[in-house]
Amino acid sequence: MKKKKIPIIKQNSSVKIFGWIILFIILPLILGGIFSIKYANREVRLAKESFNWPDTRGIITESYVEKRWSDNSNISRYVPEIEYSYKVNRKTYTNNTITFDDEFIKIDKEWSETFIRSYPKDLSVWVYYNPENPQMSILEKREISYTPIGIHIGYFLIISGIIFFIVISISFIYMRVKGK
Repeated sequence: MKKKKIPIIKQNSSVKIFGWIILFIILPLILGGIFSIKYANREVRLAKESFNWPDTRGIITESYVEKRWSDNSNISRYVPEIEYSYKVNRKTYTNNTITFDDEFIKIDKEWSETFIRSYPKDLSVWVYYNPENPQMSILEKREISYTPIGIHIGYFLIISGIIFFIVISISFIYMRVKGK
């Protein structure tokens, strides 16, 4: 009895190129989108959870306005920097997170200077900390009332990856049919 030979599909250069495009372009786009959405949703979730976090007394250890330059331009921003320390279960922690709502922080010098006046050095403050991870804390509870940019970027990357996959697949199929 003769054994039937199973035909092996030979990979030509277009199949290899298609595979490399999926591996190095489409897959990173989709995975980057998923990561971006997951990270942005984490911030929204933490902001909501923080409303139920316990509080403790802390003290402001640093309070100043920092001038930062954008990486790709000559535009400067002024950001309030407030460092504080607090104790949970006799352990001292230090943090500088004001809130999870980045939108409330303006990049204006005047606004930042006015804001830090509310938190002068050595001021006793309430610190809200994550009971599951006391090192995570905030000074102000604020709900995120907007869709974080990370979610928009994530969806853009995922949709771009899908569209690119469809276009490349159609081109690949067209080349295979046309080539036969």
